[in-house]
Amino acid sequence: MRIGWQYPIRTLSERVRDLRRLYLPPDPASRTTYQAGEIAQCDLWFPDVEIPVGYGEVRTAASLPVMTMVCGYTRWTQRC
Repeated sequence: MRIGWQYPIRTLSERVRDLRRLYLPPDPASRTTYQAGEIAQCDLWFPDVEIPVGYGEVRTAASLPVMTMVCGYTRWTQRC
């Protein structure tokens, strides 16, 4: 071989595979960090109910959706 490796090629391939992981640049998606409660996901919820809006009027979820927020790394939720 050109690199002077005197052992089986399989041993070299396995070693190169292990070393390659050490020299790869870090994945930008995996470097993102957040503190507890620092990030939240917001969604619209369309419940199958009629919501009273006052003065005897009601609205369906299609005309008055509910916004939900879930904080990252917590089990606490809030509906607005």
